[in-house]
Amino acid sequence: MADLPQELVDLIMDELQDDQSTLIACSLASRSFYHPSRRYIFRQISLGPNSVDAFNTIIAASPDIPSHVHELSIKRGMRMHKDWAVYSDVLPDIITKCTNLRRLHLSKILWRKAPVPTLRSALENTNVTFLDIKSCRFTNYNDAALFFSHFPQLKRLSISGSLAEDDSLDCLRRLRLRQWSAPTKIVLDELDVDLMEGINVVSFLVMSDHVFALRRLRVFQWDSCDDSDMLGIRVILRAAALKHVGVGRCCCDRHRAPIDIQRLQSLTISFTNYSEGILPAWITVFQNTPAACPLKVLTFLIVINWECELSTLSHKEPWIALDAALTRKEFSGLRRVVFKISFVRNTPFMIVGAAKGAIEASCTRLASAGIMSVEVSNEPIRDEYDGRLRRYWLHEEVPDYY
Repeated sequence: MADLPQELVDLIMDELQDDQSTLIACSLASRSFYHPSRRYIFRQISLGPNSVDAFNTIIAASPDIPSHVHELSIKRGMRMHKDWAVYSDVLPDIITKCTNLRRLHLSKILWRKAPVPTLRSALENTNVTFLDIKSCRFTNYNDAALFFSHFPQLKRLSISGSLAEDDSLDCLRRLRLRQWSAPTKIVLDELDVDLMEGINVVSFLVMSDHVFALRRLRVFQWDSCDDSDMLGIRVILRAAALKHVGVGRCCCDRHRAPIDIQRLQSLTISFTNYSEGILPAWITVFQNTPAACPLKVLTFLIVINWECELSTLSHKEPWIALDAALTRKEFSGLRRVVFKISFVRNTPFMIVGAAKGAIEASCTRLASAGIMSVEVSNEPIRDEYDGRLRRYWLHEEVPDYY
């Protein structure tokens, strides 16, 4: 096949960037696509104990490949390989060669000991700005703090699950007895924590002020918290630069929402069809907002589980009250109110349709103002804790509140 014009190649690559199989086929079909396709084929890489050596062999034969890696996922192996990443001989070299690495995902890795010096050095010399930690365990909170200090360029942090094998309050208090400080504090711009089984994670972040600087935090999202987490959450909410907050499932009574909305420009609220107190609590907050609110974008993430009654979601009364509250003069700055409905698999669509219909029939003022939309996900999720819920609706972006 003759060489194609570069402009046409670039256009084709941009259109196919998320279609791995077609990109690979193109790279084999024409030399015009061979090098351009690598930018997308190797942009996201996932490594485990059974694939790390193979990938190392590939990049030894093609030294340009690591420069295309922007996102790296490191996952645990089977029972005998849970801590493979800490002791791997080749992983530090791979990370060092990925000079354009910006996003790092770690899943279910055991960091019982500090990583070998070569891995620690490799991490410290990356320009990773986004770190996603899922169910990774350190021996204690001090080891966790030391690990995070290896990412001085970090701007976005996502944590799911507990961080320490010993997650007791006593262990957390010993963090205050630290004998070291990070050379450069991590100034976070965005923080996302899922507290399902994430005991004391928020308290850890607050108490690790020798590692994290939260004063410039702009975006803060949390999920599945209880009353014991709220003190730490409220400390983080004092960040002067905070503009967007995402509130997931949390303990909430009908007379008090967990946060003050007066400084926010964007707010995301998550609840399920059996979260009886959350919607009434927020309606009360909106009804009682005493002064002009700067809120521009308000998003409701609603999960419907067929095993539970549809409850208030199919009743017009709460939605009418919400509609009236959000069309008060105090919310004249609102530009978008979005209802995003997800449903657990096996949920009859008539139940989903009933909730959607109740919202559309009740929120007539918001609809008349042209700022309301109701969206339903195209595919079911496993359960209300399915990570796809957040990825599907939130993607990796914050609503445009400017």
